[in-house]
Amino acid sequence: MNRKAAQNECFRRDFHSSINMGIEYIGEQFGIEGVRELLQTYTEHVYRSIIKEIQRAGVDGNQRTY
Repeated sequence: MNRKAAQNECFRRDFHSSINMGIEYIGEQFGIEGVRELLQTYTEHVYRSIIKEIQRAGVDGNQRTY
């Protein structure tokens, strides 16, 4: 998929550029493991309630449903 920023209403140049620079900095300072840890921790915090609901419902995240 090839889209320009102007075609994506969710794209915020300052926000996305800052996120990109932050990830690059973590990679330079702490390597790929630092980036993995950052993204894992971020994901766990942002999606905590969804993850808990999936676990409560007993859904296997590795199971394909389509």
